[in-house]
Amino acid sequence: MGEATVQPDEALPRELASLVEPLAVEIHLAWMQAKLAQGWRSGPLDREAMTHPDLVPYDQLPESSRILDRTTVAAALAGLDRLGYRVVRKPGLAVGS
Repeated sequence: MGEATVQPDEALPRELASLVEPLAVEIHLAWMQAKLAQGWRSGPLDREAMTHPDLVPYDQLPESSRILDRTTVAAALAGLDRLGYRVVRKPGLAVGS
């Protein structure tokens, strides 16, 4: 199976494209919490020392890392769309809640 490259917001319906950034923040937070729980900490990338430069809040990430998170989210949302799924917000919840 070939690799598909999806750019953030590429070919996504508007209602899904609007979720890319807030979901990228959530995905980064989940990744960061998992890494921290495993004993990793912020610092230059060193697998033996268990340090990673992206173990910082999303708004402190370099743009290259934010693009990776956005691209991952956009690909997942595009996949759900292609498979015929809909994303529906729970009543009373706003994006970011």
